[in-house]
Amino acid sequence: MFIKKTFLSCLFLGLAALAGLTACKDQGSPLFSSDTPAEPVEIRELADLAGKKAGYLEGGVFPHLLKTLQPDIAEFQAFHYTQFMVQALRKGKIDAVLEDEPIALLWAAYYPEDLHVAFNYADDSYAFATCKGNPLSERLSAVIQQLEQSGELERFKEKWCKSIDQNRRITKWNHKKDYDGSAGTIRYATDPTQVPMAYMAYNELMGMDIEVINRVAYELNMKVEYIKKDFAELLDAVQNNQVDLVGGCLSITPKRNDRVDFTYPYYKGGMAVLVRNVNKKEAPKAE
Repeated sequence: MFIKKTFLSCLFLGLAALAGLTACKDQGSPLFSSDTPAEPVEIRELADLAGKKAGYLEGGVFPHLLKTLQPDIAEFQAFHYTQFMVQALRKGKIDAVLEDEPIALLWAAYYPEDLHVAFNYADDSYAFATCKGNPLSERLSAVIQQLEQSGELERFKEKWCKSIDQNRRITKWNHKKDYDGSAGTIRYATDPTQVPMAYMAYNELMGMDIEVINRVAYELNMKVEYIKKDFAELLDAVQNNQVDLVGGCLSITPKRNDRVDFTYPYYKGGMAVLVRNVNKKEAPKAE
């Protein structure tokens, strides 16, 4: 992601990702307690944000990116935490939320009756990174491309970014009868606070990134050794050969390309606009 979101740990860490979401679902704040939601407005494209109020995380780059596409398109309101921003959207206090696509998709999955992702207004891709010249990058890229062509990457996205199933786990593959991990071990570093891509739950590393690197390593007859590091330490760790590979919401940028070699992207998304559903069916009132 463009900016590391450490606030996600309060959202998901605890019993599990779903439990964290539930804990933050309604905070009992007077701002959200009794107000009647305003009627949602239909937002399908960038032009529909004109004159609307869009929420973003304080310190984030989201409004800056949007302004480069169309200056003065919307009124922006900063929030400290995503859960407060989402509740403001559900209550009609704001008209849209600007977030990274995986996070926006996860909130839409949590509140399917209320919310959906309308569109992406900027592209962003996540990939794994090696030190410059490491042939591992090309080997991983070949497998990742195969997973994309087979539709497996999209299935991983559905599993981790569009579902809140608290029983999901990293798949244990067994279709290769000759797998023994003898081709080597990948020392892989990640920051386990990047929900839904890499995070801790049930004392295990979870997320789409972890699923992908496990799957790729399996195809290459390799094992994975996991090393936890802060997001800011990842590129230095791989440049200094402390680890072989790093990942976890690591966006491909020109500046980072000067430092490391990126694999073929395993996640192609962007900066998303999360909005309320129009014509939502209201629950019948109790007699």
